Amino acid sequence: MKKILLLTSESLNLKSGGGLANKAFFDSLVLRYPDSVDVVQIAHSLTDVDHDNFYFVPEISKAGQVLWLLRGRYHRLYQWMPSFLAKHGKEYSYCIMNASTYADTIDMMSDYGIKTAVIHHNYEVRYQMDNRLPSTLFGFTPYMVERNERLALNKAELNMYLTEYDKETIISKYNISSNLDKHVVVGMYEPRVVTDSFDNSDDLALNDKVLAICGSLSGLQTEQSVFDVFENYYNIIAELYSGDFKLIIAGRNPSEKMVAKCNMHENVVLKANPENMFKTIDKAGIFICPVNCGSGLKLRIMDGLKLGMPILTHEVSARGYEQYRKFKWFQVYNDKQSFATGLRNIVSLIELNGNLRNEIKTEYNNYFSFENGNRRFIKCIESFCK
Repeated sequence: MKKILLLTSESLNLKSGGGLANKAFFDSLVLRYPDSVDVVQIAHSLTDVDHDNFYFVPEISKAGQVLWLLRGRYHRLYQWMPSFLAKHGKEYSYCIMNASTYADTIDMMSDYGIKTAVIHHNYEVRYQMDNRLPSTLFGFTPYMVERNERLALNKAELNMYLTEYDKETIISKYNISSNLDKHVVVGMYEPRVVTDSFDNSDDLALNDKVLAICGSLSGLQTEQSVFDVFENYYNIIAELYSGDFKLIIAGRNPSEKMVAKCNMHENVVLKANPENMFKTIDKAGIFICPVNCGSGLKLRIMDGLKLGMPILTHEVSARGYEQYRKFKWFQVYNDKQSFATGLRNIVSLIELNGNLRNEIKTEYNNYFSFENGNRRFIKCIESFCK
């Protein structure tokens, strides 16, 4: 077999949801196909990963970016890929793209007989519109994002998704009615080695008076959702605990507005840019995921589950975690009443079940461990590469 070309949209050592996902898929491929995987990284930062064949797409100037957008191109890979393929294209049989963003290069791959698979980390159009940040060009290029997403669906040999919701949403939005067997859910899982992991004791009691929220605090989705907690749910927490509680909010690069909002509440502890997220939230007994918009899998819930913490999540963030909704320690809310009910249920459960942390960890490992996630992913890849 010729080699596999993996396109990554994030640095493989980036401590973010995207970095975690890209690294997990990379680990699976190099384990199954050693010495047969090359990586093209489109992310800005370099990668501290022990692997020989990395190619980095160079950045272009601000003026070049504007000119490229005016030409209808969303990413710099399109400009770089022709010369790369002219030199190396005949070395590859397969290409796996992390994100439909790069699907406008599928025809280039086809010219060299390379089959392409695309991993959809989100319903990309919605993600771009919900995250109006510089990295998404403030959501001003949805038509280019939609064009490339459509190209992925129509031209890729295989389309993989992290959640059933994203799969069904994308198939419906683009009216896909044929070759549905080429659309599969692989889910998400942790990398082979989690470098900043923290193995807390199964015997460590869950402190129901300490709650935690974590995520990229500079992201618009997370910021707006945390503000929603302050506006609509904070008083519910304060009333339930009669003011005797602590809410930890942890994540990267909180905005000045976020810092000011947290400082207004004496029970809130803001942890900006923690070295190790697991150690930062380990003493909490309840994990809250308030993100109420967007698509994809909210990977921060995995942090809470890995530590054996009961989850109280908005219904949007529950997508991709359907297998846990049958458990009393996984509570879903969509309004003030369901939030209050879910929080009371979790507090009662912690008081009654002294083995709860261990039970949650076990269920986490049954699905999100590298061993189990790798099995799902490689089953799809082996079928694709045959």
